[in-house]
Amino acid sequence: MHNETELIITAIESLRQEGSIFKDYIFPIASALFASLLGARIAYYFFITKKI
Repeated sequence: MHNETELIITAIESLRQEGSIFKDYIFPIASALFASLLGARIAYYFFITKKI
């Protein structure tokens, strides 16, 4: 029974993902910044060209 428990614990621990600075911090901030800048650029373009 003890050996089976250790195998289950080992299997569960192997499923845990290792943290990455790029994946956890840089990518979300960069994608949000890019999306907001793209939205601002599109809004600026439409307000200038459509003369609303």
